[in-house]
Amino acid sequence: QELTVTLRSLAGNLTHVGGLSPDDTLATLTAETAKCMRLLPCEVRLTRGEEAFRAEDHARRLRDLGIVDGLELNFVRLPRLTPAVMQGSWVNSKGAHIEVEGNDARISGMVTWPLNLDKDGTVTGVGEHLKVEGTSGSEVVRFGADNWHRVREDNPDFAVTLRTVGGAFYRVEGLTPEAPLRSLREAACEGLREALRSAALEKVFFRLQDMVFSADDDELTLRQLGIAEGTSLLCLA
Repeated sequence: QELTVTLRSLAGNLTHVGGLSPDDTLATLTAETAKCMRLLPCEVRLTRGEEAFRAEDHARRLRDLGIVDGLELNFVRLPRLTPAVMQGSWVNSKGAHIEVEGNDARISGMVTWPLNLDKDGTVTGVGEHLKVEGTSGSEVVRFGADNWHRVREDNPDFAVTLRTVGGAFYRVEGLTPEAPLRSLREAACEGLREALRSAALEKVFFRLQDMVFSADDDELTLRQLGIAEGTSLLCLA
């Protein structure tokens, strides 16, 4: 069954995007919106009322997001992603640190990939495999299965990446150094429910290099455990 979504701009103009399937992803809707408006996908931001979609929502199906035929969403045109916007420190979905300087991105201090630009100077990708699919302001750049999140030294909040041996990963944002480990284990049960096969909270534990954190460590803070911005934890159950 095909569905059509109506998009309302800040000026009140309406655009109808049709030919969609409930099984299409939000990324597909974003791409079709860009095509209709002759924009790049990275210039498109869709919201439902005042609720913004999260970066991970772009891989979810429209039916799972409650996007049905005739639904009206808000459309905001974002500024184009340029090398100037991308300068600075980032961390990707798997916890790798990235430094962008000039037209190059240094990944984990090991390899350097060029920023790919179109004729207008917009960043369309990084290296051979990462193609820009969209942004969330200047703080998140989406590359299909990977997302880059800006690192700001003046922000006390930080994010941690949780991953599984099967390759699933989940980024937990808005953490503070004084948050207890239990908050991370609760986030793992929610964000990695399918990968962990709905394991009980008390059975979820983390591995960081040669250290293991379990329910016995629940009352310890992330600061005490050495968990900080960009940490990548292996999540097991």
